[in-house]
Amino acid sequence: MTLLLRLNFVLLIVFHLICDAKAIVTEGNDKNPNCPSIKLKRQWGGKFSRVIKHRPVAVKYVVIHHTVTKECTNFLQCADILQNMQHHHLTTLDLNDIGYNFLIGNDGIVYEGTGWYIKGAFTHGYNENGIGIAFIGDFRKKLPSRKALRSAKRLLSCGTEIGVLDPNYELFGAMQLSATKSPGLMLYNEIQDWNHWSPHPPRRISRNEYSGTPEVLKMFKYLFVCLAFICAVRFAICDGYGQRSSKTPDCPRIKLKRQWGGKLSTDIDYRPVPVKYVIIHHTVTPECSTFLECAEILQNIQHYHINTLDYDDIGYNFLIGNDGLVYEGTGWYVTGAHTYGYNRNGTGIAFIGDFSAKKPPRKALDVAKQLLKCGVEKGVLDSHYELFAGSQVISTQSPGLLLYNEIQEWDHWSPNP
Repeated sequence: MTLLLRLNFVLLIVFHLICDAKAIVTEGNDKNPNCPSIKLKRQWGGKFSRVIKHRPVAVKYVVIHHTVTKECTNFLQCADILQNMQHHHLTTLDLNDIGYNFLIGNDGIVYEGTGWYIKGAFTHGYNENGIGIAFIGDFRKKLPSRKALRSAKRLLSCGTEIGVLDPNYELFGAMQLSATKSPGLMLYNEIQDWNHWSPHPPRRISRNEYSGTPEVLKMFKYLFVCLAFICAVRFAICDGYGQRSSKTPDCPRIKLKRQWGGKLSTDIDYRPVPVKYVIIHHTVTPECSTFLECAEILQNIQHYHINTLDYDDIGYNFLIGNDGLVYEGTGWYVTGAHTYGYNRNGTGIAFIGDFSAKKPPRKALDVAKQLLKCGVEKGVLDSHYELFAGSQVISTQSPGLLLYNEIQEWDHWSPNP
Protein backbone atom coordinates (compact mmCIF):
# COMPACT_ATOMS: atom_id res chain seq x y z
CA MET A 1 0.00 0.00 0.00
CA THR A 2 2.83 2.39 0.89
CA LEU A 3 4.55 1.65 -2.43
CA LEU A 4 1.30 2.31 -4.28
CA LEU A 5 0.83 5.67 -2.54
CA ARG A 6 4.38 6.67 -3.40
CA LEU A 7 3.84 5.68 -7.02
CA ASN A 8 0.63 7.77 -7.19
CA PHE A 9 2.47 10.74 -5.72
CA VAL A 10 5.27 10.44 -8.28
CA LEU A 11 2.75 10.18 -11.11
CA LEU A 12 0.97 13.29 -9.83
CA ILE A 13 4.22 15.24 -9.82
CA VAL A 14 5.06 14.03 -13.35
CA PHE A 15 1.58 15.07 -14.52
CA HIS A 16 2.01 18.59 -13.17
CA LEU A 17 5.45 18.91 -14.71
CA ILE A 18 4.01 17.91 -18.08
CA CYS A 19 1.21 20.47 -17.68
CA ASP A 20 3.74 23.14 -16.71
CA ALA A 21 5.84 22.34 -19.76
CA LYS A 22 2.77 22.45 -21.98
CA ALA A 23 1.80 25.84 -20.53
CA ILE A 24 5.29 27.23 -21.05
CA VAL A 25 5.36 26.07 -24.67
CA THR A 26 1.85 27.31 -25.37
CA GLU A 27 2.08 30.69 -23.67
CA GLY A 28 5.58 31.49 -24.82
CA ASN A 29 5.04 30.31 -28.38
CA ASP A 30 5.73 32.91 -31.07
CA LYS A 31 2.63 31.63 -32.85
CA ASN A 32 0.53 33.05 -30.02
CA PRO A 33 1.75 36.64 -29.66
CA ASN A 34 -1.47 37.65 -27.86
CA CYS A 35 -0.78 35.40 -24.88
CA PRO A 36 0.39 37.36 -21.83
CA SER A 37 3.11 36.34 -19.41
CA ILE A 38 1.68 33.73 -17.01
CA LYS A 39 3.27 32.83 -13.70
CA LEU A 40 2.65 29.13 -13.14
CA LYS A 41 1.33 27.85 -9.84
CA ARG A 42 4.67 26.35 -8.81
CA GLN A 43 6.34 29.71 -9.51
CA TRP A 44 4.18 31.64 -7.03
CA GLY A 45 4.46 28.86 -4.43
CA GLY A 46 1.07 27.23 -4.94
CA LYS A 47 0.30 23.69 -3.79
CA PHE A 48 -0.87 20.90 -6.09
CA SER A 49 -4.61 20.33 -6.46
CA ARG A 50 -5.93 17.69 -4.06
CA VAL A 51 -8.28 16.39 -6.77
CA ILE A 52 -8.00 17.15 -10.48
CA LYS A 53 -11.20 17.38 -12.52
CA HIS A 54 -10.59 17.93 -16.20
CA ARG A 55 -13.31 19.57 -18.27
CA PRO A 56 -13.94 19.80 -22.02
CA VAL A 57 -12.75 22.74 -24.08
CA ALA A 58 -13.57 25.13 -25.71
CA VAL A 59 -15.57 26.61 -22.81
CA LYS A 60 -18.45 28.98 -23.46
CA TYR A 61 -18.40 31.38 -20.50
CA VAL A 62 -15.97 33.73 -18.76
CA VAL A 63 -16.84 35.04 -15.31
CA ILE A 64 -15.00 38.06 -13.88
CA HIS A 65 -14.40 38.40 -10.11
CA HIS A 66 -12.32 40.39 -7.70
CA THR A 67 -10.67 38.82 -4.67
CA VAL A 68 -11.61 41.53 -2.10
CA THR A 69 -8.07 41.28 -0.69
CA LYS A 70 -5.21 43.74 -0.65
CA GLU A 71 -3.92 44.73 -4.07
CA CYS A 72 -0.44 43.82 -5.25
CA THR A 73 1.96 45.64 -7.53
CA ASN A 74 4.91 43.23 -7.65
CA PHE A 75 5.49 39.50 -7.88
CA LEU A 76 6.37 38.93 -4.21
CA GLN A 77 3.29 40.78 -2.97
CA CYS A 78 1.02 38.88 -5.36
CA ALA A 79 2.59 35.51 -4.51
CA ASP A 80 2.05 36.10 -0.79
CA ILE A 81 -1.63 36.98 -1.34
CA LEU A 82 -2.16 33.96 -3.61
CA GLN A 83 -0.59 31.56 -1.12
CA ASN A 84 -2.87 32.85 1.66
CA MET A 85 -5.88 32.69 -0.64
CA GLN A 86 -5.18 29.11 -1.69
CA HIS A 87 -4.73 28.14 1.98
CA HIS A 88 -8.13 29.72 2.77
CA HIS A 89 -9.82 27.97 -0.15
CA LEU A 90 -8.33 24.59 0.80
CA THR A 91 -8.66 24.64 4.58
CA THR A 92 -11.68 26.89 5.24
CA LEU A 93 -13.84 26.48 2.13
CA ASP A 94 -12.78 22.84 1.63
CA LEU A 95 -12.10 23.34 -2.09
CA ASN A 96 -9.64 21.16 -3.99
CA ASP A 97 -7.49 24.11 -5.01
CA ILE A 98 -7.58 27.88 -5.33
CA GLY A 99 -11.00 28.53 -6.83
CA TYR A 100 -10.16 30.68 -9.86
CA ASN A 101 -8.67 29.56 -13.15
CA PHE A 102 -6.52 32.68 -13.39
CA LEU A 103 -5.79 35.73 -11.24
CA ILE A 104 -4.39 39.09 -12.32
CA GLY A 105 -2.33 41.49 -10.23
CA ASN A 106 -1.89 45.22 -10.62
CA ASP A 107 1.62 44.33 -11.80
CA GLY A 108 -0.01 43.24 -15.05
CA ILE A 109 1.00 39.61 -14.59
CA VAL A 110 -1.43 36.71 -14.98
CA TYR A 111 -1.14 34.09 -12.25
CA GLU A 112 -2.22 30.51 -12.91
CA GLY A 113 -4.93 29.10 -10.66
CA THR A 114 -6.43 25.85 -11.92
CA GLY A 115 -5.56 26.94 -15.48
CA TRP A 116 -7.34 26.37 -18.77
CA TYR A 117 -8.01 22.65 -18.55
CA ILE A 118 -9.04 21.98 -14.94
CA LYS A 119 -12.40 22.77 -13.39
CA GLY A 120 -12.35 25.65 -10.90
CA ALA A 121 -14.75 26.61 -8.10
CA PHE A 122 -15.64 30.27 -8.66
CA THR A 123 -19.35 30.48 -9.60
CA HIS A 124 -21.95 27.78 -8.97
CA GLY A 125 -23.34 26.48 -12.24
CA TYR A 126 -20.48 27.85 -14.38
CA ASN A 127 -17.44 25.94 -13.12
CA GLU A 128 -17.73 23.08 -15.63
CA ASN A 129 -18.13 25.25 -18.72
CA GLY A 130 -16.59 28.55 -17.65
CA ILE A 131 -13.31 30.26 -16.91
CA GLY A 132 -13.11 32.26 -13.69
CA ILE A 133 -10.74 35.23 -13.80
CA ALA A 134 -10.18 37.24 -10.61
CA PHE A 135 -8.47 40.62 -10.28
CA ILE A 136 -6.43 40.72 -7.09
CA GLY A 137 -7.84 43.51 -4.92
CA ASP A 138 -11.10 45.27 -4.06
CA PHE A 139 -12.58 47.11 -7.05
CA ARG A 140 -15.87 48.42 -5.77
CA LYS A 141 -14.67 52.03 -5.82
CA LYS A 142 -11.71 51.98 -8.19
CA LEU A 143 -10.49 50.19 -11.30
CA PRO A 144 -7.57 47.78 -11.55
CA SER A 145 -4.44 49.21 -13.16
CA ARG A 146 -4.52 49.74 -16.90
CA LYS A 147 -1.87 47.07 -17.44
CA ALA A 148 -3.95 44.58 -15.44
CA LEU A 149 -6.97 45.26 -17.66
CA ARG A 150 -4.81 44.89 -20.78
CA SER A 151 -3.45 41.56 -19.56
CA ALA A 152 -6.97 40.27 -18.97
CA LYS A 153 -8.00 41.13 -22.52
CA ARG A 154 -4.84 39.50 -23.89
CA LEU A 155 -5.57 36.38 -21.83
CA LEU A 156 -9.05 36.14 -23.36
CA SER A 157 -7.68 36.67 -26.87
CA CYS A 158 -5.07 34.01 -26.15
CA GLY A 159 -7.75 31.57 -25.00
CA THR A 160 -9.65 31.80 -28.27
CA GLU A 161 -6.46 31.51 -30.34
CA ILE A 162 -5.27 28.31 -28.65
CA GLY A 163 -8.78 26.85 -28.81
CA VAL A 164 -9.65 26.62 -25.10
CA LEU A 165 -12.23 29.42 -25.27
CA ASP A 166 -15.15 29.24 -27.68
CA PRO A 167 -14.72 32.05 -30.25
CA ASN A 168 -18.28 33.11 -29.41
CA TYR A 169 -17.85 32.91 -25.63
CA GLU A 170 -19.97 35.13 -23.38
CA LEU A 171 -18.47 37.23 -20.60
CA PHE A 172 -20.23 38.13 -17.35
CA GLY A 173 -19.58 39.81 -14.05
CA ALA A 174 -20.08 37.35 -11.21
CA MET A 175 -22.84 39.58 -9.79
CA GLN A 176 -24.93 38.77 -12.87
CA LEU A 177 -24.92 35.06 -12.02
CA SER A 178 -24.97 34.73 -8.23
CA ALA A 179 -25.70 36.62 -5.02
CA THR A 180 -22.43 38.54 -4.83
CA LYS A 181 -21.15 42.06 -5.42
CA SER A 182 -18.07 40.73 -7.22
CA PRO A 183 -16.25 42.03 -9.28
CA GLY A 184 -17.11 45.38 -7.68
CA LEU A 185 -19.20 48.09 -9.29
CA MET A 186 -16.38 50.01 -10.95
CA LEU A 187 -14.87 46.91 -12.53
CA TYR A 188 -18.33 45.64 -13.52
CA ASN A 189 -18.99 48.88 -15.41
CA GLU A 190 -15.58 48.54 -17.09
CA ILE A 191 -16.15 45.02 -18.44
CA GLN A 192 -19.47 46.04 -19.98
CA ASP A 193 -17.42 47.73 -22.70
CA TRP A 194 -15.38 44.60 -23.44
CA ASN A 195 -15.95 42.34 -26.41
CA HIS A 196 -18.23 39.38 -25.63
CA TRP A 197 -19.82 40.94 -22.52
CA SER A 198 -23.47 39.89 -22.36
CA PRO A 199 -26.28 41.54 -20.40
CA HIS A 200 -28.30 38.32 -20.53
CA PRO A 201 -26.82 35.37 -18.65
CA PRO A 202 -28.05 31.96 -19.79
CA ARG A 203 -31.01 30.85 -17.73
CA ARG A 204 -30.46 27.61 -15.88
CA ILE A 205 -33.73 25.70 -16.29
CA SER A 206 -34.54 22.77 -14.05
CA ARG A 207 -35.21 19.45 -15.70
CA ASN A 208 -38.90 19.38 -14.76
CA GLU A 209 -39.66 23.07 -15.03
CA TYR A 210 -41.67 22.78 -18.23
CA SER A 211 -42.74 19.15 -17.90
CA GLY A 212 -46.32 18.75 -18.99
CA THR A 213 -46.51 22.25 -20.54
CA PRO A 214 -47.88 22.06 -24.09
CA GLU A 215 -45.44 23.35 -26.68
CA VAL A 216 -48.12 25.52 -28.25
CA LEU A 217 -48.59 27.45 -24.97
CA LYS A 218 -44.86 28.11 -24.78
CA MET A 219 -44.93 29.34 -28.38
CA PHE A 220 -47.76 31.80 -27.65
CA LYS A 221 -45.97 33.00 -24.51
CA TYR A 222 -42.84 33.89 -26.47
CA LEU A 223 -44.87 35.44 -29.28
CA PHE A 224 -46.62 37.66 -26.75
CA VAL A 225 -43.29 38.79 -25.28
CA CYS A 226 -41.96 39.57 -28.77
CA LEU A 227 -45.07 41.58 -29.66
CA ALA A 228 -44.87 43.49 -26.39
CA PHE A 229 -41.26 44.33 -27.13
CA ILE A 230 -42.13 45.56 -30.64
CA CYS A 231 -44.88 47.77 -29.16
CA ALA A 232 -42.45 49.15 -26.60
CA VAL A 233 -39.96 50.05 -29.33
CA ARG A 234 -42.71 51.70 -31.35
CA PHE A 235 -43.72 53.96 -28.50
CA ALA A 236 -40.11 54.69 -27.72
CA ILE A 237 -39.70 56.40 -31.09
CA CYS A 238 -43.21 57.72 -31.65
CA ASP A 239 -45.43 60.16 -29.79
CA GLY A 240 -48.05 57.49 -29.01
CA TYR A 241 -50.41 58.28 -31.89
CA GLY A 242 -48.51 56.78 -34.81
CA GLN A 243 -46.64 59.95 -35.73
CA ARG A 244 -42.91 60.36 -35.19
CA SER A 245 -42.27 63.09 -32.62
CA SER A 246 -41.12 66.33 -34.22
CA LYS A 247 -38.69 67.18 -31.40
CA THR A 248 -36.09 65.32 -29.41
CA PRO A 249 -37.33 64.59 -25.87
CA ASP A 250 -35.61 66.61 -23.15
CA CYS A 251 -34.60 63.62 -21.07
CA PRO A 252 -32.30 63.61 -18.03
CA ARG A 253 -29.26 61.40 -17.67
CA ILE A 254 -30.41 57.92 -16.58
CA LYS A 255 -28.12 55.31 -15.06
CA LEU A 256 -29.24 51.95 -16.40
CA LYS A 257 -29.77 49.01 -14.10
CA ARG A 258 -26.65 47.23 -15.34
CA GLN A 259 -24.61 50.36 -14.58
CA TRP A 260 -25.57 50.47 -10.90
CA GLY A 261 -25.10 46.72 -10.54
CA GLY A 262 -28.75 45.65 -10.62
CA LYS A 263 -29.78 42.13 -11.46
CA LEU A 264 -32.15 41.24 -14.29
CA SER A 265 -35.85 40.81 -13.47
CA THR A 266 -36.83 37.26 -12.56
CA ASP A 267 -40.01 37.80 -14.62
CA ILE A 268 -40.98 40.60 -17.00
CA ASP A 269 -44.53 41.90 -17.33
CA TYR A 270 -44.82 44.54 -20.05
CA ARG A 271 -47.60 47.08 -19.72
CA PRO A 272 -49.30 49.32 -22.32
CA VAL A 273 -48.16 52.92 -22.73
CA PRO A 274 -48.85 55.77 -22.33
CA VAL A 275 -49.64 55.31 -18.63
CA LYS A 276 -52.06 57.63 -16.85
CA TYR A 277 -50.62 57.95 -13.35
CA VAL A 278 -47.38 58.86 -11.59
CA ILE A 279 -46.86 57.92 -7.94
CA ILE A 280 -44.15 59.61 -5.87
CA HIS A 281 -42.43 57.71 -3.03
CA HIS A 282 -39.35 57.87 -0.86
CA THR A 283 -37.27 54.82 0.01
CA VAL A 284 -36.82 55.51 3.77
CA THR A 285 -33.14 54.52 3.49
CA PRO A 286 -29.99 56.57 3.96
CA GLU A 287 -29.59 59.31 1.38
CA CYS A 288 -26.84 59.28 -1.25
CA SER A 289 -24.92 62.06 -2.90
CA THR A 290 -22.53 60.10 -5.14
CA PHE A 291 -22.97 57.37 -7.73
CA LEU A 292 -21.20 54.72 -5.63
CA GLU A 293 -23.31 55.51 -2.56
CA CYS A 294 -26.54 55.38 -4.56
CA ALA A 295 -25.53 52.17 -6.34
CA GLU A 296 -24.89 50.38 -3.04
CA ILE A 297 -28.27 51.46 -1.66
CA LEU A 298 -30.06 50.37 -4.85
CA GLN A 299 -28.41 46.96 -4.79
CA ASN A 300 -29.57 46.50 -1.19
CA ILE A 301 -33.12 47.66 -2.03
CA GLN A 302 -33.33 45.27 -4.98
CA HIS A 303 -32.01 42.39 -2.85
CA TYR A 304 -34.65 43.15 -0.18
CA HIS A 305 -37.47 43.43 -2.72
CA ILE A 306 -36.55 40.16 -4.46
CA ASN A 307 -35.51 38.01 -1.51
CA THR A 308 -37.72 39.30 1.32
CA LEU A 309 -40.79 40.74 -0.43
CA ASP A 310 -40.66 38.11 -3.22
CA TYR A 311 -40.90 40.69 -6.02
CA ASP A 312 -39.58 40.01 -9.51
CA ASP A 313 -37.34 43.08 -9.39
CA ILE A 314 -36.81 46.34 -7.54
CA GLY A 315 -40.30 47.74 -7.11
CA TYR A 316 -39.95 51.25 -8.50
CA ASN A 317 -39.80 52.27 -12.14
CA PHE A 318 -37.22 54.95 -11.41
CA LEU A 319 -35.29 56.21 -8.39
CA ILE A 320 -33.60 59.58 -7.87
CA GLY A 321 -30.54 60.29 -5.75
CA ASN A 322 -29.35 63.48 -4.11
CA ASP A 323 -26.61 63.45 -6.75
CA GLY A 324 -29.24 64.56 -9.25
CA LEU A 325 -29.12 61.33 -11.26
CA VAL A 326 -32.06 59.19 -12.28
CA TYR A 327 -31.56 55.46 -11.71
CA GLU A 328 -33.47 52.91 -13.78
CA GLY A 329 -35.64 50.47 -11.87
CA THR A 330 -38.09 48.55 -14.05
CA GLY A 331 -38.14 51.49 -16.47
CA TRP A 332 -40.93 52.91 -18.60
CA TYR A 333 -42.27 49.73 -20.16
CA VAL A 334 -42.21 47.06 -17.44
CA THR A 335 -44.77 46.80 -14.63
CA GLY A 336 -43.31 47.70 -11.24
CA ALA A 337 -44.46 46.86 -7.71
CA HIS A 338 -44.65 50.23 -5.99
CA THR A 339 -48.33 50.97 -5.31
CA TYR A 340 -51.14 48.42 -5.16
CA GLY A 341 -53.72 49.19 -7.85
CA TYR A 342 -51.40 51.54 -9.77
CA ASN A 343 -48.53 49.29 -10.88
CA ARG A 344 -49.79 48.48 -14.35
CA ASN A 345 -51.07 51.92 -15.29
CA GLY A 346 -48.72 54.03 -13.22
CA THR A 347 -45.05 54.92 -13.02
CA GLY A 348 -43.52 54.79 -9.54
CA ILE A 349 -40.72 57.29 -8.85
CA ALA A 350 -38.88 57.06 -5.53
CA PHE A 351 -36.49 59.60 -4.03
CA ILE A 352 -33.63 57.82 -2.27
CA GLY A 353 -33.74 58.80 1.39
CA ASP A 354 -36.20 59.74 4.14
CA PHE A 355 -38.03 62.99 3.43
CA SER A 356 -40.44 63.13 6.34
CA ALA A 357 -38.64 66.12 7.88
CA LYS A 358 -36.66 67.53 4.96
CA LYS A 359 -36.87 67.93 1.21
CA PRO A 360 -34.58 66.37 -1.40
CA PRO A 361 -32.06 68.86 -2.81
CA ARG A 362 -33.16 71.12 -5.62
CA LYS A 363 -31.21 69.19 -8.29
CA ALA A 364 -33.05 65.98 -7.36
CA LEU A 365 -36.43 67.74 -7.57
CA ASP A 366 -35.53 69.38 -10.87
CA VAL A 367 -34.38 66.11 -12.45
CA ALA A 368 -37.65 64.44 -11.39
CA LYS A 369 -39.63 67.13 -13.23
CA GLN A 370 -37.37 66.71 -16.26
CA LEU A 371 -38.01 62.94 -16.18
CA LEU A 372 -41.78 63.51 -16.21
CA LYS A 373 -41.50 65.97 -19.11
CA CYS A 374 -39.34 63.41 -20.94
CA GLY A 375 -42.00 60.72 -20.41
CA VAL A 376 -44.69 62.88 -22.00
CA GLU A 377 -42.50 63.81 -24.96
CA LYS A 378 -41.55 60.15 -25.53
CA GLY A 379 -45.22 59.13 -25.46
CA VAL A 380 -44.86 56.79 -22.47
CA LEU A 381 -46.73 59.14 -20.11
CA ASP A 382 -50.18 60.39 -21.02
CA SER A 383 -50.04 64.12 -21.72
CA HIS A 384 -52.84 64.50 -19.15
CA TYR A 385 -51.34 62.17 -16.57
CA GLU A 386 -52.23 62.64 -12.91
CA LEU A 387 -49.58 62.76 -10.19
CA PHE A 388 -50.13 61.49 -6.64
CA ALA A 389 -48.16 60.86 -3.51
CA GLY A 390 -48.07 57.26 -2.35
CA SER A 391 -49.90 58.35 0.82
CA GLN A 392 -52.87 59.55 -1.26
CA VAL A 393 -53.64 56.14 -2.75
CA ILE A 394 -52.49 53.51 -0.20
CA SER A 395 -51.93 53.27 3.56
CA THR A 396 -48.39 54.68 3.82
CA GLN A 397 -46.60 57.85 4.89
CA SER A 398 -44.51 57.85 1.71
CA PRO A 399 -43.10 60.12 0.30
CA GLY A 400 -42.81 61.95 3.63
CA LEU A 401 -44.69 65.08 4.65
CA LEU A 402 -42.27 67.71 3.33
CA LEU A 403 -41.85 66.00 -0.04
CA TYR A 404 -45.63 65.55 -0.24
CA ASN A 405 -46.11 69.29 0.31
CA GLU A 406 -43.51 69.96 -2.38
CA ILE A 407 -45.15 67.89 -5.13
CA GLN A 408 -48.53 69.58 -4.53
CA GLU A 409 -47.03 72.56 -6.39
CA TRP A 410 -46.05 70.46 -9.41
CA ASP A 411 -47.92 70.33 -12.70
CA HIS A 412 -50.39 67.40 -12.92
CA TRP A 413 -50.64 66.89 -9.13
CA SER A 414 -54.21 65.92 -8.31
CA PRO A 415 -55.96 66.15 -4.93
CA ASN A 416 -58.53 63.56 -6.00
CA PRO A 417 -57.17 60.07 -6.70
